[in-house]
Amino acid sequence: MTKSLCSTSNRALQEGFRKAQHSNELSLYEGALSDVGIAKNMRKLQSAFPKQSKEFFNVLAERLIANGFTDERLADAVNNVIDTFQYKELNISDIVKFDKKIRLYTYSEACRLVTEKGYEFGRDLHRTTIDDKVYWVMEKPI
Repeated sequence: MTKSLCSTSNRALQEGFRKAQHSNELSLYEGALSDVGIAKNMRKLQSAFPKQSKEFFNVLAERLIANGFTDERLADAVNNVIDTFQYKELNISDIVKFDKKIRLYTYSEACRLVTEKGYEFGRDLHRTTIDDKVYWVMEKPI
């Protein structure tokens, strides 16, 4: 299930943030990747891209696990690539790069949004603390 922007708990934010500390973005997906989720979506991909080898799908499954995919993120990624893919050959990165994220704003970034764009603290920007650092999350992403 994807996270609601405001109802996301600080604990869930902290866990997700630890996985992506290199940026101020956080995946909206939470949960696990099940064997059933992998099998169902691999069959769907194999039907949509029948020329792909068995080895391709084995490596893809490995990369999905390594990249912390959830069942919902995988289903969304597969549907996205089926709907939008335009090239001759599918690459693993076409699936793995898919994510829906929210931006974590620093205080100065949030102040800039308030003064320059007319957003309001409490209405548009909500405060959260992750690893003892304060961030603001946009109610509805820009």
